[in-house]
Amino acid sequence: MNDIHDKGPTPEDEARFKHENRRRIARFVGVFVVTTLVLLTSYRYTIHTRINDWYLFQAARHTMLALDQIGHAELEPPHYGRFEPRKTRASIAAWTEGRDGPTEEEIATASPEPLSPWERWSYRALEARRGSTPRVNGPRVYFVLRQGIATRIDALQGQLYGLEEDSRIDTAEKERRAEALRDEMKALREQQQAARAGGDGAVKDTSLTFPFILIPECGAIEIMAIFLAAVLAFPTLWRKRLIGLAAGLPVMYGVNILRLTVLAIIGAVDTSREWFNFAHEYVWQAIYIIFVVAVWLLWVEYIVNRVHIVTKKKTWGLPGFCLRFLAYIIVLVILWWLLLPAYGQLLLQVTGITLRHLLGVAIEAGRVEASGMLNTGTKIVFTIAGHERSMHIALLATNVPPYVALVLATVGLALRRRIRILLYGCGILCGFHALFIIVALRFQDILLKASEIPTAIILFFLTLPFMLWIVFAYWDRILSTRQDRPDSTPKDTPAETEHQ
Repeated sequence: MNDIHDKGPTPEDEARFKHENRRRIARFVGVFVVTTLVLLTSYRYTIHTRINDWYLFQAARHTMLALDQIGHAELEPPHYGRFEPRKTRASIAAWTEGRDGPTEEEIATASPEPLSPWERWSYRALEARRGSTPRVNGPRVYFVLRQGIATRIDALQGQLYGLEEDSRIDTAEKERRAEALRDEMKALREQQQAARAGGDGAVKDTSLTFPFILIPECGAIEIMAIFLAAVLAFPTLWRKRLIGLAAGLPVMYGVNILRLTVLAIIGAVDTSREWFNFAHEYVWQAIYIIFVVAVWLLWVEYIVNRVHIVTKKKTWGLPGFCLRFLAYIIVLVILWWLLLPAYGQLLLQVTGITLRHLLGVAIEAGRVEASGMLNTGTKIVFTIAGHERSMHIALLATNVPPYVALVLATVGLALRRRIRILLYGCGILCGFHALFIIVALRFQDILLKASEIPTAIILFFLTLPFMLWIVFAYWDRILSTRQDRPDSTPKDTPAETEHQ
């Protein structure tokens, strides 16, 4: 005889399970969206703080250390400008305390020792915030891939500035050394001019350098916020969340150091900056998604759901998934960019009709201008009340290929369900593209007064493919475990208390 408990789930059990699953999905989406927007917006408001100055300096220092293994790199190099040590240190102390400036006594008693890179950056950061409109700034990194005339001039200029700043050296000795440095710099500049003129017998300048400033947008806060939100939103034990954050956030930070290092090498080799701009603005956005998805999946599969994996006696094939995703996204992104002007025309019509006929915006004309490598400079241009307003759409709209690649790389989806998921997700993404353009153009004057919010929303768009893929394609693999199913038995997998 069969026990009644061995029968399959009742319709009521299935309905209860579906309701519970929908509730979990809604909670995940809500927590993920709110957490991401709060983190990104909050960071925009903390950019002009000393803790952010310290964080950017650490990111720049670690990037400099990585680049120094490849060529030569300096952090806040002295050849960028002169700083009088006593006055600089006294000014930093006074500004930190909220005063307008140091007293003569404070300047006289300050240390005359040469400034450290941190002190140089601190002075520039605090000085940039003293105006009515604080300027966005960042630590300087000077990378030399190959030495040449220009790099030798920079090095001598740095020595000269350092000599002039050092009050410990006798005046006569300082002038003697400075004169020798100036003579050497003069000879090198003559060689540099001859090399530029291209005359016979001229020595070529073989310098390959890439100086850059690490601004807040380059600090990996965005991808760390996305990963943190995905971990916090997922229903599991807090202990496992903390493990994921402790392991994942340093990985995200390390990925950013790798990104900055690779971009600096590309920038040094590509003197035209065309390939650098392409890699900086577009290629690394896809790579970010790859790393966020891969690390999050590792956490889910091997930390959160490790018992599920053991009982199934197989893994989901994470390396294979990442390789499939990488192959798909390369092809899809190129195709999408080639079709970007046509998609721009669609957005132009949809947003133009909405703005003109529903919101009363005085649109006189509109057009799409395609430009840049693989159409990545494509922009929508509206003529409103005699003035042109344009919006670049490549970065905004490039979240469609990652979503399609994620869905195509996911195994185990039936064809009809895969098509349905693609239509749902792409429809939502395209709807957000149109909505953002409409809101940005209709309320542009208001948004300019709180630019942190639209900036955070643009960054959030990069997370949408990740979130939609989890909800539509991957969720049942995570939460529909045997202990969650109405027909499961307790012995299959031990229950885990869920904490939110």
